[in-house]
Amino acid sequence: MAAVLFLVGQHLEDETVIDFMLTDFTGKPNYPIASEIPLVLWDCGYQDLKWIYEEEDKSYLEKHFRTMNEERLIQSSIISLAHSDIVSKMSSVTKTGDSTKYVSLVERQKCFSLEQKQSSMSAGKQRRMALNQAKSKDRIP
Repeated sequence: MAAVLFLVGQHLEDETVIDFMLTDFTGKPNYPIASEIPLVLWDCGYQDLKWIYEEEDKSYLEKHFRTMNEERLIQSSIISLAHSDIVSKMSSVTKTGDSTKYVSLVERQKCFSLEQKQSSMSAGKQRRMALNQAKSKDRIP
């Protein structure tokens, strides 16, 4: 559902789609799950909690975060350079048309419902059981 909220925030979907999906929608529309990258727990607090830790643990944690930060900075620099390079090379390419057209959630293909998934699993299980019974009959002398 977070992906749908992002679509509403980008003005690709009307905000009424949320109520529609929660009440009148049959089957989940096919859309990718939202990225966890922009979701950050900024602050939380606990009353009467005193953290107890070893100095060695604190040093390890600081080193771990410093290393992660350095790795991400390097990755970010590489991506930024690649992006700049691609943009400069693509500026001379002639655009032939817009091949990507947004398809609203209401118009997208629907995923299988829970009942359809259960029915399919049940049918598969029945086929496996029948196959196992046939194999066991073949083994009996």
